[in-house]
Amino acid sequence: MGNNTMRLPIFMNKSPEYWVEFGKGEEPKGARSYYERLGFTDIKEYDKYFYYATAPEGWTIEEEGYWCYVYDHNHLQRFSFFCKICLWEEDGFTRPNTRYGVARNWGLVDLNSPRRIVHHYVQDADYRPDGSKGTRLYETKKVTIKNEADNYDMSEEARLKRCEFYNKEEAAEKAQIKECEEWLDEHFPEWKDIYAYWD
Repeated sequence: MGNNTMRLPIFMNKSPEYWVEFGKGEEPKGARSYYERLGFTDIKEYDKYFYYATAPEGWTIEEEGYWCYVYDHNHLQRFSFFCKICLWEEDGFTRPNTRYGVARNWGLVDLNSPRRIVHHYVQDADYRPDGSKGTRLYETKKVTIKNEADNYDMSEEARLKRCEFYNKEEAAEKAQIKECEEWLDEHFPEWKDIYAYWD
């Protein structure tokens, strides 16, 4: 195998609409046509889970546990894939990226804190798995939500307060995602298309 040969999953996963266009949101049968459209050649079936394929010139792959991240010649993350083949579990699938997408700033989230900060942004695909890169094109305002209940308090009153806290967090998250998606609709109308805006 040459240096630009990659092992790639045969299957695409069932994903949110903006990840895949195949079957109008239904789970696609396979990823071969996707790889071909990206410029992979000499695609050969290796086993029931994987192809071997020759990547376009300048494309690279980075591994992070069970996940691999594939970057094009401009170091834009084009897709990622999951691979876990062991005695007790067999799974592998590819997840295409869009050029622009919405992400939550999980770096601000402390699950042990009684306060939860909700903050979303629109991000370019020029990032690495560790988050060290990634151009933020638009950001929402940060919203802080306080949990008024002690997590160890099992009373009905505390349970209701915790429910209120999680409902407020979910509402803030949905509102921020909607705000970011509206910004994308205005500035990049085809942002849900996995083949758009890469050139």
